[in-house]
Amino acid sequence: MAHETLAEPGAHKEKQSRWRSHEISRVEGLSDAVFAFAVTLLVVSLEVPKTFTELAEAMHGFVAFAISFFLLFMVWFYQYRFFRRYSLHDHFTVWLNGLLLFVVLFYVYPLKFLFSTLVRIVSGASLEVKLPGGAIEAIIEPSQMAVLMIIYGIGFAAVFAVFTLLYLHAYRRRFDLGLSETGVFDTRTEIQHSALL
Repeated sequence: MAHETLAEPGAHKEKQSRWRSHEISRVEGLSDAVFAFAVTLLVVSLEVPKTFTELAEAMHGFVAFAISFFLLFMVWFYQYRFFRRYSLHDHFTVWLNGLLLFVVLFYVYPLKFLFSTLVRIVSGASLEVKLPGGAIEAIIEPSQMAVLMIIYGIGFAAVFAVFTLLYLHAYRRRFDLGLSETGVFDTRTEIQHSALL
């Protein structure tokens, strides 16, 4: 079901044709909760340091957290824009959004692990970690780096494949939505952008 909410008085006509919803739907509310949970999963492994050495070690984790948070925020923002532009809440859109949320939750740990490892490599920090039992183990073997990048690539591709399908669906519904020429152009542009990513 598509619905259009009038823009605020004095809003530019072009903006009225692009933003169809100003209210948070149940689908968006669930999505926000899932994104918040994903950010919590990023933070959950960070502990308050007890010594300066632990603080210096934790700083590597904060940089990786910041990068991962930024990437999750971008995915959230793309999803937010989609629902504001089209306000689609039909079954196909809801299921695709569910798939997006599933991918985001699956993607969180590989995302954080990848950027934690890359920050360690760039900063020259040790690529070994002390396990709770006291054993020292390599964070990642050189032969495993390619597999990690493949996992990251699959997650990234899956996120934007879902966005491509969402925008294709909105394009198919362009007459139901009453999209203007600008709206149709924007939708085609988003399809191409998501597909290229």
